Amino acid sequence: MREVEKHVIKEGHELFDYCTNITTISRQLYNTAQFTQRQGFFYGWGSHSQASLDTLFKQNENYKALPAKVAQLVLKQNADAWIAYYKSLSAYKIDSSKFTGFPKPPNYIDDKNLVKFNNQAIGKREFSKGYVVPSMSPIRIPVKPQLLLEDL
Repeated sequence: MREVEKHVIKEGHELFDYCTNITTISRQLYNTAQFTQRQGFFYGWGSHSQASLDTLFKQNENYKALPAKVAQLVLKQNADAWIAYYKSLSAYKIDSSKFTGFPKPPNYIDDKNLVKFNNQAIGKREFSKGYVVPSMSPIRIPVKPQLLLEDL
């Protein structure tokens, strides 16, 4: 079992604008990658892996606006959605009774997108001082003294 801490940032909080901005940038990067994936799907060019998406979008303004590890996780989210879609197509061909209809390809995200900061995107120096500080962000969360970086 894992221990979880929940930090709620509501409108009016000093970090609300930052959180809104970074989730919007994440959505824009995801949707840009999604456009490329959908064009490949509909025109029969195939889909891209996370590594090829990373190569394609390294110079994208939204990619550059996020910490590299975070941008890579957004592209991984996109690649994983397509992998899951192709798996569902295979499962549908084997036994369609498990589905309510023919699987549809992944779509665009309308609202904000999830932003993941894994332990590689956390400042090590600040963590050793007792704070979680995600890369390139003003967020500063105190941590319990016994918490290890690997357990984040």
